[in-house]
Amino acid sequence: MDAGCVPAPDWLEKLIAARDAQPGADVVYGDYDPLVDGEWEAAQALVLLSPRDPGTGCRPPSTASMLIRRDLFLELGGFPEHLRAAEDLSFFEALERRAVLAVRAPTARVRWSVSSSPGAFLRRLRVYSGHHATAGLARTWHHRVIAMDLAAVAVLLLGLWWPLAWGALAAAFAARLLRTVLARRPSAPSEARALTPARLARAAVLLVLADAACLAGYTDFLLGRVRSDPR
Repeated sequence: MDAGCVPAPDWLEKLIAARDAQPGADVVYGDYDPLVDGEWEAAQALVLLSPRDPGTGCRPPSTASMLIRRDLFLELGGFPEHLRAAEDLSFFEALERRAVLAVRAPTARVRWSVSSSPGAFLRRLRVYSGHHATAGLARTWHHRVIAMDLAAVAVLLLGLWWPLAWGALAAAFAARLLRTVLARRPSAPSEARALTPARLARAAVLLVLADAACLAGYTDFLLGRVRSDPR
């Protein structure tokens, strides 16, 4: 379980039950929800949170809620300790290459803390971005964001000669915002599901900040400014 998470009282019991129901299971992935104490947390649930897979009833695998055989964890070398973020993603890729038997426990849930303000959100994702790139995982995030942002810059420049291009860009961003929010709304905590104008505005701000954090973190990586965790 990740630091800052609050498990349900029966969390460990549910993980063990899923393990026992599947003899030979190597890994059990539980589920997780964000702690929503305010409007910025609610907006993050609609922007940052991965939706649940209808087939498994779980969000993507996360160290926030999981059970793994100790010998397997040690055999794979554990987490890359020089990374402050993305060490779990690197570990999961090692698990996939090993082709382990993984099962899901959708009712084994924890609540994890998201950022409390836009500034904290930006700083957190910038750290994530830099260490994602350091871990060789730019293909999972950076390449897509860079492509979108380059396209947006091209449309902005086109707008100098054809102002309608700016309207098209605004419409594209609105479509991206709605697609992002509507995909996450069904599996968001109940207190985050109401799509008020103020909440959508906050979600739009977070989308822009997420792109900025991605680019800032990638720049940190390219300039050698990503610092290793001193553990």
